[in-house]
Order: sequence, then C-alpha cells, then structure tokens
Amino acid sequence: MPSIPRRRLVRCLAASAMLAAAAAWGRASDFPVRPVTLLVPFSAGGATDGIVRHLADLAGRALGQPVIVDNKPGAGGVLGANQLVHSAPDGYTLSILPETVFRLPHLQKMQFDPLRDFSYVIHLSGYALCIATRRDAPWTDWAAVVADAKARPGQISYGTTGMNSTMHLTVEKMAQLSGIELNHVPYKGESEIIAALMGGHIDLGITAGSIVPLVDDGKARVLVSRHRSDVVGCAQPSERSARRIAQPIPSVLASDATPRYASMASADRQMIGDATPVLWTARRVPRWPDVPTLRDIGLDMVATSPFGIAGPRNLPPAVVKTLHDAFRKALEAPVTQALLERLNQESAYLDSAAYAAFARERFEAARRQVARMSPSPGQTRHQ
Repeated sequence: MPSIPRRRLVRCLAASAMLAAAAAWGRASDFPVRPVTLLVPFSAGGATDGIVRHLADLAGRALGQPVIVDNKPGAGGVLGANQLVHSAPDGYTLSILPETVFRLPHLQKMQFDPLRDFSYVIHLSGYALCIATRRDAPWTDWAAVVADAKARPGQISYGTTGMNSTMHLTVEKMAQLSGIELNHVPYKGESEIIAALMGGHIDLGITAGSIVPLVDDGKARVLVSRHRSDVVGCAQPSERSARRIAQPIPSVLASDATPRYASMASADRQMIGDATPVLWTARRVPRWPDVPTLRDIGLDMVATSPFGIAGPRNLPPAVVKTLHDAFRKALEAPVTQALLERLNQESAYLDSAAYAAFARERFEAARRQVARMSPSPGQTRHQ
C-alpha cells in the first residue's frame, strides 16, 4: 500500500478539522432544529417539576422547538447529572442540577465532576423549605414535636428527598440541637413526600411549594412557634442519638459561620422562643409572615436548596447563549413571577458565567462542610 506524503497528510487532517468545526458552527447557529429534553431529577408533581414544566413551556416557545420534561427521580437528585455525562454536547439534553450535585461527590464516588463535566446555562431559583404536618396531627408547633420526640426517641418520622439532601441534613442539625432523635424516611421527590404525609405513612414532611394548596385548604399546617420555653437543645441528646451525631453537622447552605446558638448561655437559649423555626430561608416569606426562620431564633443557617439548568461539558457558546436567553425570558415573565410567589419561591437568576462561578463556590463550600461532618450524619430507616 503506497504511503501518503507527510505534507499531504497534514493538509488532509487540517482540512478535516476545518470541516468539522464548520459543521459544528453550522449546527450551533441553526440550534435548535428539534425538541430539547430537560431532565428533572425528581418525581412528577412536586415543586421542582411544576415550576420546571412551566419554564419549559415558555422557553420552548422562545426557542421555536418544544422543551420536553423527562423525570428521573431517585439517587438524591443526581440521575440527571449522571445522564449529562453520557450525552452529546449539542444542547438537546439538559438537566436541572440540585444542591446535591455539589455535595455528593465529597461523600461518595460519582459519575461526574461538577467542575469539569457540565456547561452551566442559567441559575433559576431556590426553595422555601418548611416542616409540615397533617392538620389532625397532635403537634401544633415544633416545641410539641421536640417534647414528644424526647419521650419517644426515634418514633417520629420525617420524609425528605434522600440521604444527604439539604432537607435531610438540615433536620438532622435541628434534631441535634434539640437533643432528639427522629426517624428519617427518604423519597424520590416532593410529591411522594406529600402523598406519604397525607396518607399517614410519615409524621412530618419536609416540603416546599407543593404543600401550599394543602395548607390553604386547611388539610395541612406549617409548624409555628407560640410562647417562650426551652426546646432548642438544652437537654443532652440520648446515648443512641449522641453516637449517631457524634460530630456537629454543619449548616447546609449559605454561610459557613458557626451557628450563633452554639455559643449561647443556657439562660439565653431559654428566652429564644418556644420552638426552632421551620422556614429555612434568609427572610420570612410573604405567604406565612408569622412563621419564623432559623435565623430568627439564633441559628445562622439558610437552606433554600438552589437549582439551575446545565448541559454536558463543551456545549458551543452559541448554544449556551440561545438556551440561556430562552430560559431567562421564561423566568422573567410576569406569569412566572406570580407562580414563584404562589409556591413560596424566589427568582434567583444568574447568567451562565455567574452560575459557573456559583457552582465552584458551592462545590468548595460543600467540601468544607463535609469535612466537618460525622461519617454518618443520620441513620436511614424505612417504615
């Protein structure tokens, strides 16, 4: 077989590279020419699913192609991220990225590296998380839950979206400070949590916007505080609980500051209020102005569990911009802002570059937090 001259080979390779680049540019400039799939790593019917389907509909109109929502619940909300790693960088497969994407790689081996494997498109929002009960539950505030849990360690159950989720770690922190032990039951999404709560399978549901209609209809309540009493951790944890939470669990989001409560004198703690709060936002939400936040009683914790949209790494910049612009238009639409208000969520827009920087910050903050965590921040038990 005759050999190809080196100069000719180099020219052929260069021409092939130029053709490939031109084809990629052409594909990017024509994007999109078919439907876009947006992976939602939680079950259908929850707060994330609802707002994302709304955004997908509006963004699809801006793109001129449908944005199809594909639910991938389970595994703590990282199944969408797992799929991105194996998807073509063409903009036709995107995923919602929850906070666990930045935390779990520090806890276990994952299929992805958040700093390397994603093209960050747009940051969208965060949840106003709360603790809810059925209306007929025996507790009318968090103080009553604490008192009952001290009498019946491990018998009161609460549902979250999974082990090491923001919901899970925040409740474990609250339980630690209150000197109680609760029974954690993981689910694949908020809709499953609410179904289990209203069906009597769990006692407490850690939820976001999806609980609002049930609260408005009088079928569920958000736990609130009443009068002064000492319920925030003056008692020592049980021996079993102490082993389970041998080291402090850090604040899950926002700041790395040590909770102010930890440095309070016992007498001061007794004057905080009758209960630890159940809204985990930095400020009280307009819909429930009487529900205090974690910071209202001296715990420097914020747990809004932010989320945004990303694609596989190496998405062409033109594709990223097209997607960003469509979803920003959807996010800023008045109808979307009204929906976020109804769901107790806030717009938390970041453009592509700012979202990538935010991701790096969250990944590093999670590394510091996990370094301070006990090896097993909570025992998972199924009912």
